[in-house]
Amino acid sequence: MRLQISFLGKSQLDSKTGYRPARYRFDDGEVIETAFFGLDLVSKMKPDRLLLLGTAGSMWDVLVENQIDDDRLEAERLALIDAVRENRVTDKLLAPLAGVIGERVGCPVDLRVIPYGRNATEQAQILDTVARVVSATKVREVMLDVTHGLRHLPMLALVAAFYLQHVARVDVADILYGALEMMTEEGVPVLSLRGLLAGMEWIEALSAYDRDGDYGVFVPLLQTAGLANVPLQHLRRAAHAERVFNHEYAAQELRNFLPHLEAGLPGMAVLFAPHLKDRIAWAQQHDPHRRLAAIARERLAHGDFVHCAIAACSGFLASLAQRGERLSDYDTHIKIEEEFRHGQRGNPDLHDTYEELKRLRNALAHGTPPRDPDTRRTLADPERLRLRLQLLLDQLLPG
Repeated sequence: MRLQISFLGKSQLDSKTGYRPARYRFDDGEVIETAFFGLDLVSKMKPDRLLLLGTAGSMWDVLVENQIDDDRLEAERLALIDAVRENRVTDKLLAPLAGVIGERVGCPVDLRVIPYGRNATEQAQILDTVARVVSATKVREVMLDVTHGLRHLPMLALVAAFYLQHVARVDVADILYGALEMMTEEGVPVLSLRGLLAGMEWIEALSAYDRDGDYGVFVPLLQTAGLANVPLQHLRRAAHAERVFNHEYAAQELRNFLPHLEAGLPGMAVLFAPHLKDRIAWAQQHDPHRRLAAIARERLAHGDFVHCAIAACSGFLASLAQRGERLSDYDTHIKIEEEFRHGQRGNPDLHDTYEELKRLRNALAHGTPPRDPDTRRTLADPERLRLRLQLLLDQLLPG
């Protein structure tokens, strides 16, 4: 099911048409000459259903009179004229007229009254109205038209699009705006605002990464922006390696990805490239223990205590490794740790510090309650835990 959502504003111009007729020109060269852009847009977009939203004082009467050229539903039309004048149009008044408009545009039509969006409660009611129609009609794809309506409604429509895509799991095909104020001799350009939604998706992805440390959230956005599959594969593999704590392989894959990032990203992605680069800068550290220390500090900054503790433990052992030793080899990992415990490498004064970090790591990663009361108190207080991890990091991996 494909749904088109359009808005209806208040009559300010021609009393017969409500809006001034204009020649709306699309990027493909097609031109639609109409006063009610949303209605005639149906012929181009071919949705399965149209949802037309307006306030209790929108030009519903002008719209209906423009679409009905006979004596049908005369009583309902007269009642609607009075209701518009008194700002009291309801869904019940509009319901009998939806079928006639549906015949005109060629698909089923839902006419819904929404509040003016004067405060957060009314704005939430608008989103709820859209969500209810989407849910009831089993919509899978939405196209929004924000050409008409009150001037602040396009902002709400953008939020609605984001809500539908990320909460209702509905694909937003496009957000269109017939820019009457940009009219030229060739007509009124029809603009796609889909890029604004892409910007919101990037902001959400950056926030999700800061929370979870998963590079995978960037893959679909870069794919949509047109990045080739080869660099995307590097990013996918890096994300998986991070999830299974194989930081060495993750760093290698991120270094493979970085040249593509340096070459420039397409579309809206270019705006967020510096932020993405900042988040994978740790991979450019030459020494493994410095890479792991950078990961630990970055994860600590975002409250990800589990990954911080794991990276910090591995980073400290990596700082004890000799040339040719790789922590990714299990036997080598055990050997380094055992030799440190027995005073055969590293600073023995750091033994208790490392053991405390390891207790915290085990408790965080495995959910096993620590035996000593100090560690239990540390785990019970997020701020105390953050400060303790910071202190342990500074002692074990300074600089």
